[in-house]
Amino acid sequence: MSVPRSPAPRSGPDAAVIFVGGMHRSGTSAMARALALCGGRLPQKLVPPAPDNPEGYWEPADMVALNDEILAAAGSRWDDVFLHQVEGRLGRRRAGFIRRAADLIRGLDREGRGAVLKDPRAAALPALWNAAAEAVGLEPRHVLLVRHPAEVAASLAAREAVPPAKAELLWAASMLAVEQGTRGRRRLVVDHDAFLAAPVPTLEAVAAQLGGGLKVDAGTAAGVTAFLKPSLRHHRAEAASFHWPHTAAVLDAFRDAARDGREPDAAALRPAREALDALAALMGPQLQELRAQVHDRPELLRRLAETADENGKLRDIANAFHGRMEAAERRAAEAAAARREAERRAARDSATGLPELAAARAEAIRARALAAELGEALDARTAAFEAERAALKAGLADREAAVGEAGARAERFAADLDAAMAQAAAGRDALSERVSALEQALEAAQQDAAAARDEIATLTEALAAARAAAKRPRRRGVIGLARSLKRRLDGSGAG
Repeated sequence: MSVPRSPAPRSGPDAAVIFVGGMHRSGTSAMARALALCGGRLPQKLVPPAPDNPEGYWEPADMVALNDEILAAAGSRWDDVFLHQVEGRLGRRRAGFIRRAADLIRGLDREGRGAVLKDPRAAALPALWNAAAEAVGLEPRHVLLVRHPAEVAASLAAREAVPPAKAELLWAASMLAVEQGTRGRRRLVVDHDAFLAAPVPTLEAVAAQLGGGLKVDAGTAAGVTAFLKPSLRHHRAEAASFHWPHTAAVLDAFRDAARDGREPDAAALRPAREALDALAALMGPQLQELRAQVHDRPELLRRLAETADENGKLRDIANAFHGRMEAAERRAAEAAAARREAERRAARDSATGLPELAAARAEAIRARALAAELGEALDARTAAFEAERAALKAGLADREAAVGEAGARAERFAADLDAAMAQAAAGRDALSERVSALEQALEAAQQDAAAARDEIATLTEALAAARAAAKRPRRRGVIGLARSLKRRLDGSGAG
């Protein structure tokens, strides 16, 4: 897979792109605007404000559109609870997306000064945007916002009706993805609460860590303070319990990093990432299939609405047709009455040979022909209408059945997800008990080995002492024997 070759970096400490990363509803919009007040450069074409964010999102519209396209290419979207795996699913298409992202950055930052780019969707694609920035000779730098997941979940529930358990998993996946993708880069973690409580010191720390032409002076401080009104915060987390066992560890790792101004603890985040990978392997395929069905649901509903509209039009046509049919029947009855009257007159005047008899017969013939023609037309139109109505009823029944099946599959997926999470929790508990038992057995074995080593040392010393004791008597006996022989030899020589 070819990736655009990076040109020579632009000179100066401001030759950088500052990415504002983090989960949706985590204060990334406020941070992007504050950085712009501190000298950062926002794009001209931004996503317009909305009722849930009246101060503005401060997101480049082109960046949002490109990120949506990239996520869709990976079979994902912004609310995918397995966002941390998206980049790995891009395959060969990744290089083309990097080129397009580089063109976007090049168009925003032609002078090499610090541009500020913010889109929460990019939390799933940090490595891709890093490569795009480097492809145009700019250094990617990151400020990562962390907010309590319960507050994020409350905000998403109010805006998108996202269930709390899903919002929590989505928060964890986004934070794990953006941390992994920015590791080793120039970055700073900022706590959402600390930022709103003390915006000026927070921005001073960001400027000191990231550079990029950012500076905080008296005018900047006044502008930031006026912008960050208390009303911007709509949700506060009280003592919240988490749905996922690893959420607290992820939150603590990011908050500790923000408080101490250091890197997040990768070892503390590893169990959460492994657990999310295991859950993705278990539920990912079913979730993608369900997402595809939900994606098709608006089109199905639109087609059902069109069918209902067509049925209304057909009812109007049928009513009009029935009106014409009744009129035709009246005309046929009038013609039959005229024919009977003509026949009666003919019978009465048959002897006279009056000219009225010939005229009455001709009128009767025309009336019979008209009645036959109207009857045939009525039969044909009625048969066509009945066939079309039957086909529309069958199509509507099929579509309603498809919608019902999609709803049932969604309910089954939710039940499977709950069961999988319960099974994962039970497996984790069993594994913890097994690890504890193995650790106790290992400790007992180590104690037994130490006792055995002590016993071996004691026996070794005893054996050495025994050997020494055994050698000493033999030596004295030999010496004594030698002396005795010497005395005997000396005595023999003297005699």
